[in-house]
Amino acid sequence: MCDHEGAMQTGTTAAAHSHSFPCCKPRLQENELAWRHNARAEESMSQGFLRAALQSRGAKWIAVGWTAFIGENLILSHNRDVIIGAFGEDNYRYTYSFLSTAACGSIAYGLLRFGRGKDRIFASRSPLARGFGAALQVIGLVGASQQAPAFQIPFVPKFGASDLPSGWEEARAPDGKVYYYHSQSQETRWEKPVVATPASSGPAPTLLSNFSFEIRCPIDFKHGANQNVDDIQGMDRVSRHATFWSLGLFSLGRALPNVFLPEIIFYTFPAIYSVIGSSHQDYRYRRGSGGTLTPEREAASSNLPFVALVTGRQSWAKLADEFKWMNAGAAALVGLGFALRQLKRMK
Repeated sequence: MCDHEGAMQTGTTAAAHSHSFPCCKPRLQENELAWRHNARAEESMSQGFLRAALQSRGAKWIAVGWTAFIGENLILSHNRDVIIGAFGEDNYRYTYSFLSTAACGSIAYGLLRFGRGKDRIFASRSPLARGFGAALQVIGLVGASQQAPAFQIPFVPKFGASDLPSGWEEARAPDGKVYYYHSQSQETRWEKPVVATPASSGPAPTLLSNFSFEIRCPIDFKHGANQNVDDIQGMDRVSRHATFWSLGLFSLGRALPNVFLPEIIFYTFPAIYSVIGSSHQDYRYRRGSGGTLTPEREAASSNLPFVALVTGRQSWAKLADEFKWMNAGAAALVGLGFALRQLKRMK
């Protein structure tokens, strides 16, 4: 009797619970259907992208060329010492040049003949993709600009007489102490040179009477010569392979807002190459093949951009001191121009 009553109570409770939330089961079914729909949509999108890539002549030429370029670079550079030992350095360079030229020819042919502005696969890209792409283009060009000689304003206005004799300039040693050097004789001294001031009975000079311009070369070939004398300087503080990453970030920035399949493939591969190429170069340099990467240098720097700075292994202040700000400003303007022009094409 008790068992029967317990069973009835259990059945009643279960029935009550089954009728307490009548919307749960339909909602679960709706969620499951939505998940399946999204999964099918993602699968369809990936299949559609692959199908479009296989049907696009430009995409195939570009993809084959980039794949061959990365492959031959990895194989030849990885076996550099063995190949040079067997066939000589000249034959190694000829082979390298021939294969690289052939791969680049495939890339250029695919882009110029079949790829530019063709095979559109997106109606438009999201504002996030467009904004992020523009930012990456600017960052990539700013990084690349640091590899060039430093720009400087070709003329500097001067008010008042200089307190240094002609030819003398002020500089700062690595420890921060000020010293002076003569630009022509290369003489250096800690004591400040003094300008001889002959006695004059004329009127006192005014601000405008001592106004002049200093004319100088627009390229500062001495930039950094009297700054931090470290083993790691400039963009090496950001990454050991700043050139790789500048190219990769700029290209990725060109790929993100793009709507044409061949152009997307054309700009995506350099980003892939920057990851593979920089990592492989570190691997070779550790072995002493083609360069050197000492444990001390590896510990004090990073391959991935900004990691050494964020973790405190490198100094933000020294980077700012060594940074070529005129170059960066010009590169940022050019990058914005590239990005705006590309967005106009994508409409």
